[in-house]
Amino acid sequence: MKNSIFRKIALRGLLYTATALATGCGNNLIGNKPESGFEKNSILSFEQAKDLIVNSPLTPSSEKSHTSDLIDSLNPRTKPYAAKLAGGTYLITSPTQKSPDFDGDRDVDFQDFISFAQNYGTSSPSHDLNGNGVVDFADFIIFAGNFGKTINSIPQITPIDEISLDQVASFTTPHVIDLESHVSDPLGDDLITSLEENKDLVTTYNNGILTVRPKNIFYGDTTLKLNVNKESPYTLEDNVSENISVEVQRNPTAMQLYNESIHKDGIGKKTNRRRFEPFKEIYVYTGNSARLIDHSNNPDDFSGTPFTQAQLETIEDALKKRHQLTGSFFPAEPNIVYGNDSNKFYDSNTDGYDVSEDMFVIFPDQRTNHGSTAILR
Repeated sequence: MKNSIFRKIALRGLLYTATALATGCGNNLIGNKPESGFEKNSILSFEQAKDLIVNSPLTPSSEKSHTSDLIDSLNPRTKPYAAKLAGGTYLITSPTQKSPDFDGDRDVDFQDFISFAQNYGTSSPSHDLNGNGVVDFADFIIFAGNFGKTINSIPQITPIDEISLDQVASFTTPHVIDLESHVSDPLGDDLITSLEENKDLVTTYNNGILTVRPKNIFYGDTTLKLNVNKESPYTLEDNVSENISVEVQRNPTAMQLYNESIHKDGIGKKTNRRRFEPFKEIYVYTGNSARLIDHSNNPDDFSGTPFTQAQLETIEDALKKRHQLTGSFFPAEPNIVYGNDSNKFYDSNTDGYDVSEDMFVIFPDQRTNHGSTAILR
């Protein structure tokens, strides 16, 4: 009973919404290629189309009268055209979804009805709207319910893996990802993609290519939001979006070097001194490190192990990244000098640390919890 009522409602909906499109057909002949019941390349008339559906054994006997009235309403020579189109949009959400727009003109109209009638009772995959293997009355109900609608599609975003960044290393080597390769549209429409700003990240998004790095000294978990819409004339009112997870891992060594170079002097006290010229030389001391048992300030008296090769590489990498960390204060290619000349930063007359105004010194220091000390003036 419920199915019969649904069919009657759907058929009446088609009766009241389909006729306006029929007026643009000119005559009652259509040259679509039939797939059964007619010879190849024959012309299917309106009456033949009606006969294919009404008298088909696939059309229930209880529905033949309603179906006949419905089809007659499509004939511009037999019925008035006072009805209004139902309107609305039939949305395609995947490339495999069946569409009642058989001719691909983005409207479910009279031409599509003729095409459907031609293939009624066949196994045409494009006309088999419910996918049961045959174009039958159930497909006619689906077609009737969508007659008069326009066709649009919803853009798709394939899953995007979490972006993992290093707090410092990515400043000169930002993470790069082709977001366009994750975006598609079932109907192949042109898309508009955009990326929302994230206060913790620095992003560049051009021609579908995203580059991203942490801003300043941020670390932790955050997200980037990718928005996708369609270009005119098929623009959707609401865009499709995807949140991209971003994990920024803290780099304690590099951050300590950064903090020392900006906020602290050689003995760990905060300083308000501000330099207006970059350092001409960054001196990395390769001699022994200071230990807690070393009571002398003279580096020549230090008894600890020097920087390892791995530590020297980390320091050099961090120094080069500091160009962007410090708002370009540090040069992009700093003049890094390695050596064991303690006179570069130690004054034997005062038994204290001292450097020239155009120098920045780093030496190994096991008296601190970060393993190094930076000296600047």
